[in-house]
Amino acid sequence: MIFDLSGGTFGTVYDQPTRTYGVRLMGMHQGRLFVHLPGDGVLVANVADPARPHGTRFLRTLGYSATHIEFAGDDAYVASGNYGSFNLNLRAPAVIPLD
Repeated sequence: MIFDLSGGTFGTVYDQPTRTYGVRLMGMHQGRLFVHLPGDGVLVANVADPARPHGTRFLRTLGYSATHIEFAGDDAYVASGNYGSFNLNLRAPAVIPLD
């Protein structure tokens, strides 16, 4: 579930099943949610409309430890344990087509 706490209450914004297990929510930036899919990479989802989130890009990372993310302007940097860090340019066009 996603809550909007801006009004000082638990306003439910999204409460639909995602059919995903074991994912880690890494952070939010500019209307995007960054989700770590262990063993696969980082999924970037546009959540500007929380009732209709959709994936916009995917960053393949190595290992299961991509849990830290930092933002600098239009770039995201993902730390992945012994595998170093990965850069994701947020200005690049979406690479996951919408149906």
